[in-house]
Amino acid sequence: MIPRRIPLALVGLLAFSQWASAQTFEEFVTAYKQGDTRKALELTRVLAERGDARAEANLGAFYRRGYGVARNTDAAVKWYRRAAEHGDPNGMTNLGWLYEKGEGVPPNPKEALALYNQAANLGWPQAYDNLGALYANGAGVPKDYEQAAKYFAYAAQRGVANAQKNLGVMYMNGFGAPRNPEEAVKWFRLAAQQGDPIAEYELGAAYARGVGIQQDSAEAARWYKRSADQDYPRAENNLGVMYLFGQGVAEDDLMAVTLFKRSVAHGNALSERNLGFAYARDGGPAQNYVEALRWYRRAADHGDIKALSDVGAIYATGRGVKQDYGEAQKWYQRAADRGDSGAAQIVQHIEAARAAQSAGAAEAEAARAAARNNAFAPTPTIARSATAPQRVAASSPPRGGWTPMDPAVFRFSSPMAEHHSSSIGAAFAPHLTAPIFGGGGHAAFAAGFHGRR
Repeated sequence: MIPRRIPLALVGLLAFSQWASAQTFEEFVTAYKQGDTRKALELTRVLAERGDARAEANLGAFYRRGYGVARNTDAAVKWYRRAAEHGDPNGMTNLGWLYEKGEGVPPNPKEALALYNQAANLGWPQAYDNLGALYANGAGVPKDYEQAAKYFAYAAQRGVANAQKNLGVMYMNGFGAPRNPEEAVKWFRLAAQQGDPIAEYELGAAYARGVGIQQDSAEAARWYKRSADQDYPRAENNLGVMYLFGQGVAEDDLMAVTLFKRSVAHGNALSERNLGFAYARDGGPAQNYVEALRWYRRAADHGDIKALSDVGAIYATGRGVKQDYGEAQKWYQRAADRGDSGAAQIVQHIEAARAAQSAGAAEAEAARAAARNNAFAPTPTIARSATAPQRVAASSPPRGGWTPMDPAVFRFSSPMAEHHSSSIGAAFAPHLTAPIFGGGGHAAFAAGFHGRR
């Protein structure tokens, strides 16, 4: 069969159409880089409606992020699906992410797995990263750390920051490979240099503890700050602790309070107790016992066991409230009932002291009665029980350090700095890319959307 010849006019039209699409795409790239949201969106829509698969995936990302348009997950699903149907691996990966998370579609890990595999077969690195997350979390597939590590390594070696961070988590914990903190730090650094906030935090934690690298508080504070500047709550908390005690930065209680409040606003309940300590700290510029009690109670309401004891210490020492050993005992008992051995010791101390006080009071009343019966008899002097709880001087709560709670002294618990977020069972964050552009291939423009552990 002799093939039909294409008219020269049609060849010219096709060439012009390709040239025009290329010109429009370059205009989109320029507008996107310059932050011209409206123009970038308009150009993307023009290309997407012509059936350009890259533009379809980009338009899905615009709707998913609310970039230049009202956030619309249904529209994001529509355009990602079109891009996937037209063979775009970025569209496949992002549509898989939505299925994995159940965003705009019913949760379906198996569909996510199928889409990630399609994109991976096209060599798309971000799909390998997401496959690794599925196997690491056991989502839709049996949990398999070794397989996850292989997928993460493939994507990490090709520059995917999220995969580099996830691979660092694997090495830090010995998931799928022997534990190797030095190798973990290497991958955290590569991801952090690309601006991944969790990797920046993890690198800061490594410097703070000297795990996998020489301990360096100044470097820890620097990486925590970079992460905190991206609103990562654990970094905000840890940087606040460093400001509270002057570790790697100049001591600054007010800055610590600011960072703790930001951390709380971003969902980190641990910072509530740290705020209580910052306000209860004697002699500090942020001292405010009423605020200290408010934050300690809030932390206690959110399940912080140590905060229960801290509320007890407030009442036992009469800071900002009327001194009340009975109320203090109730809070310490709540902490003891939840396994706090230090609180249990203090409950015993208070019980013994209150019993001694009661005995002393009864003895005093008996003496007064005897005196009334004998007007000439001198009123005896009753010595205060040595075991009676004494009000703690305002300077007694420690200004630092990790001293154990002394049963004879009511102390506030020390602020807590979090360390590696990569504890066993932590979720690995899959990757959702932002709009992409590039020359002959698909290059991720931004790190994308990272799930928070």
